[in-house]
Amino acid sequence: MIVMSREIVAMEIKNFRPFHDVKLEFKEGKKNKLISFVGTNRFGKSNLLNAILWCLYGDEAIKYSADSDKHVLKNERYVNERTEVSLTFNDSHIVKRAENSFTVLKKESGNKYQSVDSPEIYIRNNLLPQDISKFFLFKGEFLDSFFEKQNGQALKETILNVSGIDTLERMSKTLEDLKERYRQDISKVDRNNQDLEYLQKQIDIYSQSTAVLDSDIKRIDGILTYDTQRLNEIAKQLRSRNIDKITEIIEQEQMYKKDVESLNDDIKELRNKIFIRFFGELSPWFIYNANKKFKKHLQHLVETGRIPLPAEPNLIEKIFEDNRCICGCKMNSAMKAQLTNLLKKLKEDSPKANQLHRINVLLSVDTSKFNNANKELKKLLSDKTEKEKRIKEVNEKLKVASESIKGLNKADVTKLQAEKETLNEDIGKQNALRDQKISDLTRAKDMKAKFESDFSKMATKSSKSKSLAEKLQRVVLLNEKMIKLISEISEDILRKLNNNTQKYFKDIFWNNYKYMNYNVKIDKEFNVTLMSPEGNNMLALASTGETKVLALSFMSALSAYYGFDFPLIIDAPFSALDPDVILKVLEALKELSKDSQILVLTTRHDVNVMRELKKVSLDNFMLDKDAKDNTIIKKI
Repeated sequence: MIVMSREIVAMEIKNFRPFHDVKLEFKEGKKNKLISFVGTNRFGKSNLLNAILWCLYGDEAIKYSADSDKHVLKNERYVNERTEVSLTFNDSHIVKRAENSFTVLKKESGNKYQSVDSPEIYIRNNLLPQDISKFFLFKGEFLDSFFEKQNGQALKETILNVSGIDTLERMSKTLEDLKERYRQDISKVDRNNQDLEYLQKQIDIYSQSTAVLDSDIKRIDGILTYDTQRLNEIAKQLRSRNIDKITEIIEQEQMYKKDVESLNDDIKELRNKIFIRFFGELSPWFIYNANKKFKKHLQHLVETGRIPLPAEPNLIEKIFEDNRCICGCKMNSAMKAQLTNLLKKLKEDSPKANQLHRINVLLSVDTSKFNNANKELKKLLSDKTEKEKRIKEVNEKLKVASESIKGLNKADVTKLQAEKETLNEDIGKQNALRDQKISDLTRAKDMKAKFESDFSKMATKSSKSKSLAEKLQRVVLLNEKMIKLISEISEDILRKLNNNTQKYFKDIFWNNYKYMNYNVKIDKEFNVTLMSPEGNNMLALASTGETKVLALSFMSALSAYYGFDFPLIIDAPFSALDPDVILKVLEALKELSKDSQILVLTTRHDVNVMRELKKVSLDNFMLDKDAKDNTIIKKI
């Protein structure tokens, strides 16, 4: 955990933009150093940050137009009054800036303060260099765009500058130029030395090779940067289109369509079965004389001698009386007509009893077959009703799905996904090519270094100008040490930034997100990535809240490495965040404020957010307006 001690304990603003005369005192906290300022838009929150920046670094830090009058710095109602801002720190420093003066006071003994010499240099060396101040005093939107390419490049330049690496690299370049000049001078002195001439040619060849390879690698880096940025854009577009939701709805729509098609097929098949059961098997029982199948069946029974005993007239009369045949079916007009005709013939001519046999058979034989067919018909009708009910339900779901998918351009999503796959493939190829170029560059540099070393050794032995050869050798050795030192410092910075950013992001700030098994990776260009276990960069897919917390983690790691113990001052850190995400970012700020003073400038938010903000703040202030429209700051 980083240790930060420096805190702002008092602040005074006179006649700066919307402020006229503001005096503030802040509590010092041991385990909580979060101070919040809440105010409506245009009440002066950003100008509170500008006042601090102006106090530390002057006019250029707040970037008002050089062509404008000085009154843009002043409260427009008091243009004739002096503008002044002072900051008092708990480590016995007071920084004061007025329109034409800048003073840094340091407590010496007792309560006596002594003005330091060269206050600008003192600020840079002892408080906070302006180059790195943007990582401590900034607008909340900076957290959103912290990992964009332009910020990455600015971050790299800042780190190199603060680390002194840029100075070392300039020195190394100077030594390289000296090496080249000494070799040329030696070659002129020893014009006839073919060995030296050969070695110089080899050095020139490999110098050209390294220059070409360096150029190729930069070109590939440009392609990779473009491809990666485009991938991030695609990821954001796909996320904004909610591709998972689109795919889910489309799959549902297709599933419902298949269900409807299947149900319609089932109903069609049921209708065919019902038709067959009713008209093919059951109708003959109601209009028995119309079905030849039963006549053939009757003929078969007659031929095989299985016709039952002749029916008596009283049996037919009983059927008339019950109005039902022996199968249980209600008599219809056709059956009555047939029975009436047969009964008449039976009474007139008893030999006609064979007709009665047929009636008996038609009314009594295969009763079970009828009953089974009737049950099956009822089941078919029930199944059909159930299928029709189901198809109605599915059609309702299909309607909802079809309505939901309106306006979601699947073609665009498919196109973006195809472009994403192409870019991933190209990135893979470019990375492989880059690795090969880097390998070739390493080999070329090794060969160049070998020939330079050989040249130096040979020049020392055979050169007519021993002094030049000795100078060349000293320059070579010195540059080797310089390159090694640059490499060691760079590796140390990257290693510690990687380790600490990972620690702060996962273990301290975002430990409530147990599902996030991501690793923070920072490359030599200080590009930050969030890698999944599968090796995918998830930074583009991270939420706004996660991105802000990762940026805070990185800045904390940067502070830990360089030992800057300056307060963190953030204007509008909760912009574009949902209330539940704000609460999680507040948790991150709360953790950070255990060791570092944090000043948060924000507008009013959800009631729960404001309650939690006041709860976690050591001091809470509100920005308001007085009767003259000056911004005032009240403790609440």
